[in-house]
Amino acid sequence: MKRFEDEAIKLVGVRIRSARALTGFSQSDFCEKHGLSVGALKTWETGKFAPRAANLEELCRCLEKEGIFNATTSWFLRGEGPAPTHVNGISVNSSRLFSVENNEDINEEIELFTKNQNKRKKQAIVIAIYDDSMAPYFSNGDIVGGIKIDQIPPMTEMANKPFLIEIKPNTYLVRWCFSDGNEMFFKAQNDALIYRVDTKKIGFILWHRYLK
Repeated sequence: MKRFEDEAIKLVGVRIRSARALTGFSQSDFCEKHGLSVGALKTWETGKFAPRAANLEELCRCLEKEGIFNATTSWFLRGEGPAPTHVNGISVNSSRLFSVENNEDINEEIELFTKNQNKRKKQAIVIAIYDDSMAPYFSNGDIVGGIKIDQIPPMTEMANKPFLIEIKPNTYLVRWCFSDGNEMFFKAQNDALIYRVDTKKIGFILWHRYLK
């Protein structure tokens, strides 16, 4: 039973860290701004100790002040409800979002896109999305195209934008990029799981299509 309890506490820690990192603040900066204990936050985020209900309620209030929506005690404790998100900070290039009438249209575009990128000596990436972990911005059935990044831009230019990340050879996911000022990490819209990604395995998104 204790093993399951420990795993549950670790999951609470992952959720706390992902929500805090959405603010863009490091642990120490976040605590200094909101009058919290850095030591306590570190033990919560690492899953060493579980925060009390009053601590979580205070944390939710602090996150709300930073524009983080959907931060609730039930989500932190049990993962219930939508994951916290920084709606105002998210950046999606809607001018590149188009609908297509049928599979022939999208197949023709994929072929042309891949050929053009090959001519430019860029590695083309085209994926189909099979879940709603990035909804409402990227939904099940959408097609996303991009290229592998040759040189990583500054963190400030990547933060709060969607990127393609390679989780295994030739398998990519779309995930938001966030930074707490020290490192980049990636996460889904509706999930607390944080990805640390090799900088050689990140791709720019160039277009996004959905089938009618």
